[in-house]
Amino acid sequence: MSIPRNQQEELFSADKELADFLTADDPMMVFSREIYPAFKDEEFAQCYSTKGRWATSPAFLACVTILQFRENVVITEKEIDRKVFIQAEEIQIPKQTIFDPRDLSLKLGKKASKGWVGSKCHVVETSQKGKFNFITNMIYQQAQAHDCNIHEKLREGNEYRGLEPEKMYGDMSYINGGAICEYRKHGQELMGYIRGQHAKKPEKFKAYSFSIDMQKLQTICPAGQLASHTVLQKDGYVGFQFRQSTCVKCSFWNECVGTTTPSGRKISVSPYYDYIRERREKQKSEAFRKEMSVRAQIEGTISEGTRFHGLRHARYHGEFGHQMQFYLTGAAINVKRLIRAITRGVDISNKAALACKT
Repeated sequence: MSIPRNQQEELFSADKELADFLTADDPMMVFSREIYPAFKDEEFAQCYSTKGRWATSPAFLACVTILQFRENVVITEKEIDRKVFIQAEEIQIPKQTIFDPRDLSLKLGKKASKGWVGSKCHVVETSQKGKFNFITNMIYQQAQAHDCNIHEKLREGNEYRGLEPEKMYGDMSYINGGAICEYRKHGQELMGYIRGQHAKKPEKFKAYSFSIDMQKLQTICPAGQLASHTVLQKDGYVGFQFRQSTCVKCSFWNECVGTTTPSGRKISVSPYYDYIRERREKQKSEAFRKEMSVRAQIEGTISEGTRFHGLRHARYHGEFGHQMQFYLTGAAINVKRLIRAITRGVDISNKAALACKT
């Protein structure tokens, strides 16, 4: 491979293309303006042949190395005897790979067996039966972030638009005990199915089959034995442990504890377990399943955005660019629905009108 010609100046141009959107001290602006020009392809010429197809710019690759290092260290300032020292500590579990040095917001996302590089768009719309529904928000999130972390932005968006829904419907990835609790503090109900447990044990011996009292922090196993220890774990979960001497004598040892475990049975539950247990019972009812059918309409909106408005492919760089594309896509879909409602003479509710507020 040979050194590429006249390509280096085209690789980083954030200080020119995004100057109207990013502040002068933005990391990408600083990098594009001050660090990247310090590298020249000619300085790496001795590492390449003079023949063959052009290689990727070595200056570009050097910058990737720097950015990757910056992503995987924590830089702190310490003052000792009135002198300031810069300390760089490497993260033990490195962050994600940099997929494009020109856009550090691109991350690797995974959902079930599917993976992608980019970001997430959370679509929020009204859910009134028999009426035209409109998109109320299109929320940006980095691809690797969990869907449950979006609720605060969702509530802020509703407050800004003057929307006060009694209920919010979401799929399984948005629902957990903490989120249900938080919505109830705001006088709302978060509707959706709670995930089941993935423990490879018979249903009778999974954690939710134990009798758990979160007020007293006590639990009784299906065999009627009381846990001997209660531990508050670092992640906020509550752990319950049974004595080995008690479990060994139990006739359910193999099904509950297993032959490979040398100690007694241990279970770990969320501090919001009461909300999870309540939802698990409620979601078994036919009334709940019938009510949740309203959530299916959002799938059609997502399909419309991806198939007809290019929502699956990012047109612009950076978080700001992605969010701008999401807003424009949502606005286009709303305009189409608004025109369709007007031409059909359909009455548009006040909530739907508020949803179109920009």
